[in-house]
Amino acid sequence: MPEADATWRLFVAIPLPQRVTAAVAEIQAGLQRLVSQAQIRWTPPHQFHLTLRFLGEVAAARVPLLQTRLENACAGCPAMPLQLQGLGFFPHDQRPRVIWLGLEGQLNTLHALQQAVASAAAEFAEPDTAPEKFSAHITLGRIKFLSPRERSTLVQSAAAWKPAPPLGWLAHRVQLMRSTLGPEGAHHECLAAWNLVPPPGTPTNHGTCPQPL
Repeated sequence: MPEADATWRLFVAIPLPQRVTAAVAEIQAGLQRLVSQAQIRWTPPHQFHLTLRFLGEVAAARVPLLQTRLENACAGCPAMPLQLQGLGFFPHDQRPRVIWLGLEGQLNTLHALQQAVASAAAEFAEPDTAPEKFSAHITLGRIKFLSPRERSTLVQSAAAWKPAPPLGWLAHRVQLMRSTLGPEGAHHECLAAWNLVPPPGTPTNHGTCPQPL
């Protein structure tokens, strides 16, 4: 049982299948070789995910209610096909701070799910955690320092990159994650999970947290 005044750092995300995680790790490794001298905090492959909503610090005592709200938000939402598409940077390629891998597919369905999740979690989230606009992406790394030459190399390589062949999957699961910060980086723990409405004949497994195959 958590202490009465404990808070947990939480976010809601869609996990990646193992084969997609492996493909994203290969893309990341290629970028690492291009800018091996740069100061970049690369996302560990086991932490690749698609963030729907970062909540920040939430009172642990309120997590059961949050889980109920998220379960209700996900109920009836359909699973959706997505695929990897395009590399980019936040805030932009002239001053890159985050390297991301973009997605395409049924983005309208994804945006509707994200809005449902964000609405359900609104009262639990810290006020300054709401993004100006949802952008479907997988974070590959956070840039601390790049030389002008490294930035040029990275930006040109990102602009030229295309998945071959296109890699897609059915995004069918939403997870509530706890992130614990430590000296070696963040540790992620799944607190609860909900399957989206699958195509006919697909088995469901609500409430448990293993990564999908």
